[in-house]
Amino acid sequence: MNPEFNIDLVIAGFSIIVMGSLFVRRILGFPLALLVSFIKAAVIVIYFSSFFNGIGLRSDDLVYYLQGRAMMANGFDPLSGLFTPEGWGTLVSMAGFHILYGWWSLLGQWLFGPYYWAPIALNVIVTFVSAVFLNKLMKAEGLSTQYRKWFVVFFLLHWDLLVWSSTLNLKDCLVMTLTIMSLWYFSKLIIHKVRGKERIVTLLLSTIVSLVFLILRLYTPILILITVMLWSVLRNGRQLIWLTPLAMVGALSVIHYFGGIPLEYFDLEGVLIGAIRFLTTPQPWKVSDTYDFILLPSIMHWVFIVPVACSIIALWGHSDTSRLFIIYLMVATLFYAFVDELQGVRHRVQLIFVIAWLQYYFLWILTRGAIPNKHIVATARLQSELS
Repeated sequence: MNPEFNIDLVIAGFSIIVMGSLFVRRILGFPLALLVSFIKAAVIVIYFSSFFNGIGLRSDDLVYYLQGRAMMANGFDPLSGLFTPEGWGTLVSMAGFHILYGWWSLLGQWLFGPYYWAPIALNVIVTFVSAVFLNKLMKAEGLSTQYRKWFVVFFLLHWDLLVWSSTLNLKDCLVMTLTIMSLWYFSKLIIHKVRGKERIVTLLLSTIVSLVFLILRLYTPILILITVMLWSVLRNGRQLIWLTPLAMVGALSVIHYFGGIPLEYFDLEGVLIGAIRFLTTPQPWKVSDTYDFILLPSIMHWVFIVPVACSIIALWGHSDTSRLFIIYLMVATLFYAFVDELQGVRHRVQLIFVIAWLQYYFLWILTRGAIPNKHIVATARLQSELS
């Protein structure tokens, strides 16, 4: 695989600009939406036309790419690949029951051509969907228009998101988007207590997202359910945080029996070290030349470790949505701490939205010295952490 500039890559970049601008134009205004979309399109176009050499590829991203190629070679399109017995059977034979990303690779190659980067272009577009649902969560929380607007810009141009969504053919951006959607639907049901037809529609959409997870990454909705349970318990004033270990044991059992992860993968003795490793990997000084594209993101991640901790302390008791996000970060970290094989930086990609949420709050307070809304009253507390 070598860098190649062609018309298909230009079309993919143009598609990112158009779709991205359409998704976030009401949040950012059209000029800023166009600029952000152009930057994100430029990253993928420049990378795959000038720098991509295939050296840093992993086994599973190649597998996803080849699954899409095989489906195309067998004459399947996105509809026949998913909704005919032959197409479904072919996907299952290649990927087991977790067929969605193989189909996603087929969709990307059907749209843009038989290229490794084709599903990656779709991943970039999906990050705009993530931004839309994050804006919904912030708006429901009562955050100001300016705060929401610049968070969306910060999130879409976040160093981790730019790198991981634009260079490797991995399912984690899709997992992140579905996770944000799930948390939005749960917040509507539990925090905002929607009623009537809206409640029925929200329940239906939440169920659909959970079913989609079954063919993408089975254990993620389990982690989300544990998060919502713990959040509900804490919000109602019953401080039963001790339920977390019990819930995790139950989750590990379910994941073992239904998620296909062998029991020997769970390292019960190295949980603390595993959690630290998951939250801090990779160390910038250990990044090899093969993965030099993650050097800057790894440096930025380490720079923000203490600020993120300060934001967690500041926001924990003052924002329902932030507490929901923080609990999800803790639950996911604890789960991956048990599974040594899954403690690489790749599995932290699905948590970028939480990390960016916390980083942005810190920067907002640091630069503006102002509370983003009346519900968040942690400014003095955070500033005291900084002084």
